[in-house]
Amino acid sequence: MRTWDAELTVGLKHLKSFNYLPAECEQMRVICDRINQVYSDPLEETVKSLLQSLER
Repeated sequence: MRTWDAELTVGLKHLKSFNYLPAECEQMRVICDRINQVYSDPLEETVKSLLQSLER
């Protein structure tokens, strides 16, 4: 599993299906792709702090 600041290994027993419709899956993919784009560039400290607070 990829998070904004790490890659983690998660056992299948810890995963849950959200039963998204195909359109919702596509929307999630677009959001994830955009987030990955943002993180590919060096993040400013302000952005890092915001993401850390959202993570909590």
